[in-house]
Amino acid sequence: MKIEQITSGTYTPTENCQYVITQSGDYTFVLEKENLATEIVCIAKSTDIELAIEVIHKASNTRSNIKVSETVTSNKAVFTGKVIIEATAQGGQAEIAHKVLALGKGFTAVSKPTLELKTQNAQVTHKALITPVDPKELAYLQSRGLSSKEAQTLILEGFYEESLNSIKDATIRDRVKKAYEL
Repeated sequence: MKIEQITSGTYTPTENCQYVITQSGDYTFVLEKENLATEIVCIAKSTDIELAIEVIHKASNTRSNIKVSETVTSNKAVFTGKVIIEATAQGGQAEIAHKVLALGKGFTAVSKPTLELKTQNAQVTHKALITPVDPKELAYLQSRGLSSKEAQTLILEGFYEESLNSIKDATIRDRVKKAYEL
């Protein structure tokens, strides 16, 4: 499996691939080869995030999995995820999962998943979660001797853990962890 950390643009993978996204932008993936599987993992930590990911399934038995984990401290986090399964993509499978952890007040978080099916022979799902840090979790961790910053860092690590662990390349995973101080 090919693993890449990418920037905004259009990608047409020719082999099973995992893409890692760590910044705002517009990303398009076109799956033109039968039996191709593409996983897109996005980890974002910012005060202003705008992310659009589109996956177009054109060949049969293609699979895509979009996992987006974001934290927002102020301003906004906007995610638009779109999956198109063309009539030629019989047996296509797609999943969009978007989660946002709010670390402050006065923010806007928007999740816009769109599924466009041009065949009935496809399986698609989407889910979204937008939640603040639970003050009870912070209080509990602080009652166990952690400082406020240590408690928040531990909560962030837990929030990002699934996405980080799904990054198959250890070098990229470590680079992302270091960039986000996890």
